[in-house]
Amino acid sequence: MKSFFKSPDKKKKYILICGDIFVLCLGLLAGFFINFMKSGGVSTFIEALPNLTLLPIILALVNISLLFLSVASLLSTIYAVTAYVVGAFDIDIVFNKKQNVINIALAVALSMLINFAVINVIFDQFFDKYIWLFFVLFTFSGVVSWRKIFYNNFIISDPYNILIIDPDKLAKKASLLLTNGKHNIFHIAEIAEEEFFAKYLFFDNKDGWRKYNLIVFPFLTNLSNDHMISLVKTKFWGVSTCSSLTFYIHSTGSIPVFDIGPNKLIDLSVTLALSNPLQRRIKRVGDILFSLCGFVITFPVMIIVAGLIKATSSGPVLFRQERLGLHEKPFMVYKFRTMKVNAEKDTGPVWAKKGDPRVTPIGGFLRKSRLDELPQFYNVFKGEMSFVGPRPIRHFFADKLSRDFPFYFLRFYIKPGLTGWAQVSGDYGDTIEGQLQKLQYELFYLQEYTLFLDAVIILKTIKKVVWAKGQ
Repeated sequence: MKSFFKSPDKKKKYILICGDIFVLCLGLLAGFFINFMKSGGVSTFIEALPNLTLLPIILALVNISLLFLSVASLLSTIYAVTAYVVGAFDIDIVFNKKQNVINIALAVALSMLINFAVINVIFDQFFDKYIWLFFVLFTFSGVVSWRKIFYNNFIISDPYNILIIDPDKLAKKASLLLTNGKHNIFHIAEIAEEEFFAKYLFFDNKDGWRKYNLIVFPFLTNLSNDHMISLVKTKFWGVSTCSSLTFYIHSTGSIPVFDIGPNKLIDLSVTLALSNPLQRRIKRVGDILFSLCGFVITFPVMIIVAGLIKATSSGPVLFRQERLGLHEKPFMVYKFRTMKVNAEKDTGPVWAKKGDPRVTPIGGFLRKSRLDELPQFYNVFKGEMSFVGPRPIRHFFADKLSRDFPFYFLRFYIKPGLTGWAQVSGDYGDTIEGQLQKLQYELFYLQEYTLFLDAVIILKTIKKVVWAKGQ
């Protein structure tokens, strides 16, 4: 969510990605040329050139360009997704040279294996194995060299300066999060209201406040009309200005339910994308496609998981339980069983937690890898769930949390999901505080929904699955 601030950290990541893709395309271009020379295409083209008119030459060049762009787009997409999943685009990795090289090698190796399979199926032996080997080595050495250039020229940049007027608790919480990074690029200063307006605005001291990238004013305190007008001026003078609520929302990726009233939620919900019928249809089509593809791809894995569950514990392979869906409509959710049979016989309904003694030996791995959720592709296909959304909750806990938290009912205005913003952003909700944090993430997803956000959540989920960082 730090992208809201257009921070140097985010800009550097874009430069890093673009540089990697440029190196990959350069290697592909070299591979194209070598392949063209090896097949005798260059000499044939040169010999035929005097007999060709301008139109055939243009058409030939257009066809070659389109082929190159098609292959480059496919290769770049697969590489970018793979590199993101293995953590090769994490800025912090740049500071660790050994880990940087390992992550690059992993990203190049995995992406090239996938690309080799996909490209050869689509284009039928596009390159021979020696050219593919050259392409892999060129990409790896090129990306490593590019990362060295990146480190020397881009990693050190001006910090993102934030000035907070009379910081309230929302601003303080957000500030703590932003300045908690290992390689912090956010510099935050605090100033009293009267001092700020006397020092910077009323005397038109533009040089004083223009050094800040963002000015935050308190949401929970009413500023005078003159002071609010002065802040309006800053927006027209080119300095970003926002309330501490907006600052908090986009720093944490969550909405503080105890710090806002219904009137503010109405404002936040004016342009809900998920209230648009077209958006809902697009999401539904995506759910059907994802669930079908997911089921086909993971079917062999599901067979193995079912065998492991049967071999390591007594009881059924699948676990069925009633959960609440859209508009609190009950439905049966399916999972691979990760707990002992009758796990709640003595305790009654309780939240799962880290190190839960009820979890079977194989169940712990299934939870961390999220493989226990695979049968829910069936729920997604039926339309009871979406691929992305709040996790489905039991009626018992929904009743309890509805009494404890304001606006809890809002999470039932969207379908529950296989994965969600709360699952990729927070920890296990095994306490009241944890459930509150999950709700705040879920309300943020409800407000900020876009197809791009869904794509980000899916990528983050894949990353958690690959590194077994589930709960």
